[in-house]
Amino acid sequence: EQDRAMLPYFVNLQKIDATACKDYAQLAALREQMPKLDLKYSVDLGGYSANPDTREVTIGHEEMQYDVLMENLTYLTHLEQLVLSKTQLTLEQIDAIHQAYPDVAVDYTVGILDQEYASNTEKLDMSAMTSADVEAVCAALPMLPGLTEVELMNGGSTNLELKDVKALNEACPEILFHYTFTYNGKQISTTDKEVRFTGTSIGTMTEEDLRLMLDVMEGCDKFVLEYWNYGSLTNEMLGQIREEYRDRTKLVWRVFFGVGYCLTDVDVLRCTYDLSDGNSAALAYCEDVRFVDFGHDTALKTVDFMAGMKK
Repeated sequence: EQDRAMLPYFVNLQKIDATACKDYAQLAALREQMPKLDLKYSVDLGGYSANPDTREVTIGHEEMQYDVLMENLTYLTHLEQLVLSKTQLTLEQIDAIHQAYPDVAVDYTVGILDQEYASNTEKLDMSAMTSADVEAVCAALPMLPGLTEVELMNGGSTNLELKDVKALNEACPEILFHYTFTYNGKQISTTDKEVRFTGTSIGTMTEEDLRLMLDVMEGCDKFVLEYWNYGSLTNEMLGQIREEYRDRTKLVWRVFFGVGYCLTDVDVLRCTYDLSDGNSAALAYCEDVRFVDFGHDTALKTVDFMAGMKK
């Protein structure tokens, strides 16, 4: 400041090279004090330096030093647009820049799998993704707040497993990830609204397998297991899974009672002559029943199972 006060006495002074000076407040004051002076300096924004009169700045993620940028942008008084290329900042940090410098238009791109995407991207083709890429992609996708759909299939092939798609869904639940897979000989897409398995036996399907399929099918309204043999999956297990996924997908399966059977989403239930207290417990899972006929079931003494039939 003392040096600046002395400069007007140098009446023949025309030019100053102040590129080594980092006291931008004093340099800005000197420009205002001596507007005809050719004052040369640049403002450090981290790994990038800008002319104080610049109107647009583009900074790559290799050059980004967030704290320096936030502190020194104020000295670019003519700045109109800031572009952050392949940024690794968070949405919160970008919003903080907006708040601190409301007169500067801030835009950014995101680098994912060696590609660059605009911040307003709505759909992506990420069919080249591998399991090794999933963690990095999960971290990057939230930076695209307008993203609604991601394609994970290259035709009929993919490099991903179901667990990878689950990780993507958990990281970005508002995005639809299109993925197809085959289970028990049936091809399933994560965009299917209804899935129906039929056959004699459920085979090797485990509780973990079922949960994993339900996890990746966020748009599925109904998931039906229409088997005669459910292997290790009990009514209790299936009932618990149905409850956990109730707000998203309706799980339906076949239950057995007396000498009969039905799917758990039936609304009319008729079982006469052969129903008893010992063979009717599974009916408790038929929660959509509206009409029942238990005529001539003389061995049936209690109907506690009807407590779950709330329609």
